[in-house]
Amino acid sequence: MAKKTTTTESDSRAVLESLSQTDVAWLIGKPSSWVRDQNHKFERNNGRYDARQVVAVMGSEFTAATLGDDLLEPVCHLCDDVADFAVCRFRPAVELLEGIERRHGAPGLAAVAVRLLEVLRERAESEPETRHPTEQEIRERAEAEIDRLATIDARQTYKRLVTCGKCHRYRWGSKFRSGPIPNGYAIVDEITCPECESKQSRRRSRSMASLSETEE
Repeated sequence: MAKKTTTTESDSRAVLESLSQTDVAWLIGKPSSWVRDQNHKFERNNGRYDARQVVAVMGSEFTAATLGDDLLEPVCHLCDDVADFAVCRFRPAVELLEGIERRHGAPGLAAVAVRLLEVLRERAESEPETRHPTEQEIRERAEAEIDRLATIDARQTYKRLVTCGKCHRYRWGSKFRSGPIPNGYAIVDEITCPECESKQSRRRSRSMASLSETEE
């Protein structure tokens, strides 16, 4: 009669601490290809899997992570944005998500998050690439905005100036001045001053006279 083999607790533990990929697939109800693709999530010892670590990993797959405040704060704003721009009525949205949670539990809500991520990725592909402005660009934008507001204020308070596009002097009543413009004033238009206009007329007259002599 064959001698009965006794399996000790230590033997069972040793087996559970050294599972094959096929064993793990059977244990968690996934195909071996899935386990192979997810190998980065599991700790292995000489290619073998520890059942305790596999169970811990699979448990974490369906348990909400505790986000640090540095991640939780922007996530709160993301949720606000989604709620503000994507949800027309909140009660039907809550009922839909609660129904998914009742039927599928945490994996169902995870599926919603995965789908949301897919949609955001699709939108991001067509979005122009953005970058943070440099300090110099921020200063330039601020100065441009200050100039814009100053121009608006100058228009509204009649502190407007026009400048000559030729000599760059600005009109000051009956004459044109050179140098810096007075404080609180803004240049709002460009014209040709009478002096520059006269110079242009004389040049045109000389050109016409020279052309007439050539034709003769």
